[in-house]
Amino acid sequence: MKGLSDFSLSFFRELIRRIPWLESRSVIDPHPEVDEGSLLIDFSPPPIREHSQFWVSTNEGEVTVGFGMFHMHFEWPCPSDQEFWEDPVDFILDLVEERVLIEDWTKNGKWSGSSILKRGEQPDTSEMDEDNKIHIRSWTGVFDRTILCK
Repeated sequence: MKGLSDFSLSFFRELIRRIPWLESRSVIDPHPEVDEGSLLIDFSPPPIREHSQFWVSTNEGEVTVGFGMFHMHFEWPCPSDQEFWEDPVDFILDLVEERVLIEDWTKNGKWSGSSILKRGEQPDTSEMDEDNKIHIRSWTGVFDRTILCK
């Protein structure tokens, strides 16, 4: 993609090699406050629903991946001795193939935290009180649900 910085181009090439359909969603980030040549991917996978915006950015020498209220920062290139989720492309693949889900916590209607669940794993509600809700979000919405803490 013309105009990407070397850092962004390195990530973009690996991302598109492994997830080719994301190429059509990729642009050079137009925001003036980001590094010149940063990559931006920003869309809601269908079906469109609240807090399902997916985005990837290569600003400030790191890759950031977000989905809904959740986001996570990654080094690039990924250090070879790192754990599984330290590779942003592996994480994106697991998200879009629904091997991982996002859990967003709200308290009195306001965001209070986010985390990752493996599909089939249950969220830990042991420290939640009755004002908390856990919103589970999946790429296609098939596994979406809300848990009321009591």
